[in-house]
Amino acid sequence: MNIRGTASWAVIAIVVFALAASGVFLLSTRSNRNGFDQTSRTSMMGSGPEMNISKASTPQFMELFAQWCPPCKQMKPILDDLEKTYKDKVKFMRVDIDKNPDTAKKFKVDAIPVQLFFDKDGKLLFKHVGFYSKAEIIAQFKKMGVE
Repeated sequence: MNIRGTASWAVIAIVVFALAASGVFLLSTRSNRNGFDQTSRTSMMGSGPEMNISKASTPQFMELFAQWCPPCKQMKPILDDLEKTYKDKVKFMRVDIDKNPDTAKKFKVDAIPVQLFFDKDGKLLFKHVGFYSKAEIIAQFKKMGVE
């Protein structure tokens, strides 16, 4: 192998190593970040939010998010407003995936935010990944019979 070939392989090896190292760093630091204040939501108490998807008196909405996620931060005021508007019509839950990795695994989350819409029996009706506007969420509620 000539010197150019050796140099090319060395550069490729360095790039691959750097990418692998940064991925490990991101995974280890991501799991140590704190989430939004969730203490006001009773669904976040007890044995984990994933245990709260069951029969309920109303349809249920769950958002999977992380504090470091910009679209998740944009969703927060929208969901706070919707939760006030639909407080007696929809059960709202927000789950920080860094604090609840099992929930993220259960719903096969590879990108956030994720909005999950469940019926009264806890059956998943609709899943959306990414930013979801207030109007789109309201439209989905209407499809579920929530006015």
